Amino acid sequence: MSGTAYIGASRMRVTRVDACGRTAYGPASMAVSAGFAAAEISPEIEDGDDVSAKSASGELIVSEPGQPSLKWVAVTVEFIKVDPSVFLLMNPSFKPVTAADRKIVTGWRMGQKMNSSAGFALELWPRLADAGRSCLDEHADESFHPCGYFLLPRMGGATLDSWTLEPKVATFKLKCRSKAGSLWGRGPRNSAYKITRNADGEPDWLFDPIDPGIAWPAGGFPNATGNADHFHGDQVTVAPPEVTDGAVALWNEDAPVPVLSTTGSGGRTVRLSVDTAQAPTGVVAWGDGSSSSIPAHARGTAEHTYAPALDGREQQITFTASTGAAPVSTAFTPTEPVPASAASGGKRS
Repeated sequence: MSGTAYIGASRMRVTRVDACGRTAYGPASMAVSAGFAAAEISPEIEDGDDVSAKSASGELIVSEPGQPSLKWVAVTVEFIKVDPSVFLLMNPSFKPVTAADRKIVTGWRMGQKMNSSAGFALELWPRLADAGRSCLDEHADESFHPCGYFLLPRMGGATLDSWTLEPKVATFKLKCRSKAGSLWGRGPRNSAYKITRNADGEPDWLFDPIDPGIAWPAGGFPNATGNADHFHGDQVTVAPPEVTDGAVALWNEDAPVPVLSTTGSGGRTVRLSVDTAQAPTGVVAWGDGSSSSIPAHARGTAEHTYAPALDGREQQITFTASTGAAPVSTAFTPTEPVPASAASGGKRS
């Protein structure tokens, strides 16, 4: 088989992962950028210990080279268009700087302390100079030039390596390195992550899950070998994702959609119930600027009391499940409680 030459990279996608290497679904968990000049990928190899032994006469009898192993893959990305939202995805320790309305991220701050527990997955789509077998794919879009696909499923928090301000375009370099134990699997359960094609030619997730390198319950990672994957490279004919306007929402499309119900009409206190097959956990935003969590022992219920100033004003209650399902909402209108004497028709003599 002839080799393949790669030219540049047309897209880069950054996806937030949690401290366990799982996809961290949420309202600002993914971003796609084309504003980078280069991405340097450099494996760091640990040399093994050589073994040798000589006889009493000085003759070499045993000579065995050490077994090398991969420590990590170092990546340095050079940006020419700075999107603060991308930087914040690549390092949760960075602090967002927002506009006066607190809705638009305009910059970032770096503090003294860095947190590398949570991180991100990095995907790159270099163009193929010689598309080879990809051009024979009858399912490929004729207007799309086949690409390479590089995946580093678990990267530690990136740090700013350097930035240069000069008469030319200013550039910012972020450096990071991979970590073992990724729970990326075949990819986030969202159709935007269908990066290859199945036997029927339809877009699909990775054929084989990323090997986490750890024992896992049957069915979760059937190809687990104990040799953790740090890098995946392939040729694909599914077009890269479109560039996003900063960080955007990413939700688990396979997760069941929670069903909400409320009780408590005729007062300021509402009781929320989440009806799912299992006792759900998640976060409730009550619509008045406050929120609370629903732990497992709460069995899908939570209560909240609104301030008197909100009487007669409809509140949107939003529940975000820990399963990664898209948030669901319901409405509740708090009212002034009816006095007990009025409810009973007045005091009896």
